Amino acid sequence: MDLKNNNILLVAVALILVAGFSGYYMGMQKVNKVEAELARYQKALEMFVPPAPNEILSVGGTIKEIGDGFVVVESPSLSKQFLPGEEVKVETRRITVDGTTEFTKIDPLALPTQEDIKNGQFAPKETKITLSDLKAGDSVTVEASENIKTKMDFTAKKIVLIVQPKFVAPELPPELPELPLPLAPR
Repeated sequence: MDLKNNNILLVAVALILVAGFSGYYMGMQKVNKVEAELARYQKALEMFVPPAPNEILSVGGTIKEIGDGFVVVESPSLSKQFLPGEEVKVETRRITVDGTTEFTKIDPLALPTQEDIKNGQFAPKETKITLSDLKAGDSVTVEASENIKTKMDFTAKKIVLIVQPKFVAPELPPELPELPLPLAPR
């Protein structure tokens, strides 16, 4: 009887092992199928929302603070891919400015002159400015000589102030005159 119990125990263990390996194998097939489908969807998504490049040399954002030899800029994350409708992750960068940093201003609403058009220049002109022309709240593009994709502290090669258009709603007269109503036909 002891041999019979051992055989039953051995068969039961063998069945458990076979069932376990079968379940593991079937589960891995399901995981592989899901991973393949996920990769297919990721590839399709990249057609509409391409991933960020590996090397980034400029960042656009809003000036939060200006100090002696530095500018603090708040900008969208350069390392995370955002999908439409997602909240954008904001990062704060401390940018060092030195004697080699160039400062310019672009007014996107400034139209090119006839001379510019004759010379084939249609883009808005860049005007030289200084660090003192910048203030908190200004929109800027900061260029660097190195990859700044993951850097929160770097030296600026160039800072471009983007002049924001000022839209003013037209004023309405204080009181509109009453217009006569058309007479109904009799």
